[in-house]
Amino acid sequence: MSNILNPEKLMMIVEGDVEFLEEMKVAQIQTLEELRDSFADCLQSNNLDGLRSANHKAKPAIELLGADGLAALVQKGYQFLESGGGDLTIDGLIEEMKGLVAEVSKATQELTT
Repeated sequence: MSNILNPEKLMMIVEGDVEFLEEMKVAQIQTLEELRDSFADCLQSNNLDGLRSANHKAKPAIELLGADGLAALVQKGYQFLESGGGDLTIDGLIEEMKGLVAEVSKATQELTT
């Protein structure tokens, strides 16, 4: 198992049901992809409220998958928008989000009961 995920909550919910796990995986990946896209849009348009809304929608998926790295990256996005960036860049954060969502999605696809 990859250390990018800690899917204990998800596995407790599916209770060994392979079909339900597959449905949950698709739903969680779709949510993360929406977060990835919203993250980029919100950073590029300096939209803190939009980022908060996107995070609120994605938070259950992040928590179900135990994808703490994604939660931390969203916090970096908040800090960027609140403080004007500091050492961070929009492009750097967006690329980091794209890469992390790809890794989490791949690890999620590989989950089995």
